[in-house]
Amino acid sequence: MGKFLFQLFDQVLANGSNQLTDNVDTYRFGQAESVQVDDNPACWRQELARIEPYLDGLERTYALWADDASRRLMIQLFAFRILGNRKVRLPLSHPGYLPAITDVRKRMLKEPEVIPLNFLNWKLGLFDLGPIGYPIRIYFTEKGVHTIFVLDHYRHPLPGGQIGVEPGDWVIDGGGCWGDSALQFAHRTGPAGRVFSFEILPDNQEIFQRNMALNPELSSRVRFHGAALWNVSDQTLAVEVNGPGSSVMEKFHGESTRNVKTVAIDDLVAREGIEHLDFIKMDIEGAELNALKGARMTLERFRPKLAISVYHKLEDWVTILDYLSGLDLGYEFYLGHFSIHLEESILFARCLPGHP
Repeated sequence: MGKFLFQLFDQVLANGSNQLTDNVDTYRFGQAESVQVDDNPACWRQELARIEPYLDGLERTYALWADDASRRLMIQLFAFRILGNRKVRLPLSHPGYLPAITDVRKRMLKEPEVIPLNFLNWKLGLFDLGPIGYPIRIYFTEKGVHTIFVLDHYRHPLPGGQIGVEPGDWVIDGGGCWGDSALQFAHRTGPAGRVFSFEILPDNQEIFQRNMALNPELSSRVRFHGAALWNVSDQTLAVEVNGPGSSVMEKFHGESTRNVKTVAIDDLVAREGIEHLDFIKMDIEGAELNALKGARMTLERFRPKLAISVYHKLEDWVTILDYLSGLDLGYEFYLGHFSIHLEESILFARCLPGHP
């Protein structure tokens, strides 16, 4: 038995008798109790069966993390995947989590429910982020403000440093949605930086542009692209529309409201004459591996810091780390997680100095 599987079984056994009643993100799922899997052993076995084909790869991933904190977090997330929220409490699930989101609304909301969305009955309000140190006004949700700006979704602190956007960085913002991460990155890069932001859905693009208009100084550092990041450029993909979770695919077997052209990061770098690229963020609903393959020359040339979502597909926990480690560029890997359920697991990576 490998170390990952041994630690996972130990965590499952330690949590199997729990009966948690307060481990629900009501901002994300509403007042009804959210359960990742049904609370019975048959469903636990079913989830284990889904994981079983990936066990060898998950052992490799477990060994690749640069610190014990990342390994422990991975075990917690997979125990949650098997047992659900009635049994397993993730690190952010503490008494202050939901009140902190409520506090965002109290302190920063200027105009409630300005923009209705055709997604889960969400409505965007207008927030002023000055109280938390950002010169940003933005149409967003209180949970979004808390996740992106308070929890600092795309930054991983380390002893003596961080993996995140820094002054002067040039940045790829894959999955720009409503412009939240683009504005945060533009603030952090300062006047010398640039942010290349990609968003494929017209409804999201409209809100993105409204948010850019609210922040003209920051938006002058942002270059918007309506293409999908992919392994090749100028391919036409179908879009499966699902609000902020909209995704692209080569073959679509349902109704797609539109198609979208692709761009590879390597081609973008060549076309734009980019001389340094310092940070790549991707939250593109399962297209991350393809997009990274389209950035191979960029990764080899610039070795940028990375913040890559790995929670959209089970196999991403294996294939994305296999791909990046296989490039042998000296990357070290860390894991972050920014919710009390299974969404928002982020792979952070940086290159070790002195690697050939």
